[in-house]
Amino acid sequence: ASNYNLMQSYNQTQERNEVIGMKKRIILIAVFGILLLILPLMAGAEIIESGKCGVLDWSFDSDNVLTISGNGLIPNMDFNKAPWANYQDNIETLIIKEGVVRIGENATYRMLNLKKVSFPSTMTNIGPHNFEDCYQLSKVELPSSLTELGVWCFSGCNSLTTIHIPASLSNIGYSSFTHNLSLTSITVDKANPKYHAEDGVLLSDTELLCYPIGNTRSKYIIPEGIEVIKQGAFAECKYLSSIIFPDSLNRIEMSILYNCSGMTSIVLPHNLQAIWGNAFLGTSITEIN
Repeated sequence: ASNYNLMQSYNQTQERNEVIGMKKRIILIAVFGILLLILPLMAGAEIIESGKCGVLDWSFDSDNVLTISGNGLIPNMDFNKAPWANYQDNIETLIIKEGVVRIGENATYRMLNLKKVSFPSTMTNIGPHNFEDCYQLSKVELPSSLTELGVWCFSGCNSLTTIHIPASLSNIGYSSFTHNLSLTSITVDKANPKYHAEDGVLLSDTELLCYPIGNTRSKYIIPEGIEVIKQGAFAECKYLSSIIFPDSLNRIEMSILYNCSGMTSIVLPHNLQAIWGNAFLGTSITEIN
């Protein structure tokens, strides 16, 4: 009986050890499976392609991030001819590293799915047509080092609702920030010596540069002292039905009221000297006084 009890106790111990061993194996297999899942995530995004852009380096990764790094400027390019053109419609985030001082013409033109951009503190110049028709770009923080913005920059960014002009920016090209259907307000740093904003409209002392066409008011009075309305300033504004022009106005540039379908008549000031081409194209204007 004693031997039988010992044998039974031995068998029970063996069974317990086998169960414990099986549980350990299951736990190890589970841990190994989890590691297989998370290790690729811990490793970070995979570089899909990289190369040179003038003196700078660029890379595009599996998270749809385009990164540009180095010291110097991004060169001018033809439309849709950037080194990363094959990924133009896939780029969601653009990171420009410290040391880059300028974005050359057309380098970031028509990135249709771009949602976020990060500028370095070394950036001083953004060339023409950059960030034009970036429909998904909803927020932009221009660097405090920026001094010049080329023509048509940030035009057609239909998700952009506001824009702030830093104190450093002293040269804004025509049609920048225009055609932005959701833009409701433009603000300017009070320390900016050249530009200011009134009622959300971007102005200099003598020029009206851009009206935020997402603003829903139906009437706008242009401040006295404005002599020039820059190209495309009101283009595609569907809300305005009345604009009061100041007596100081002497030049209206191209396409200022392009596709402003709510405009049916306007009264022009006596001192007006020039109206450039297509100023009222696409409006419902039937009477000009």
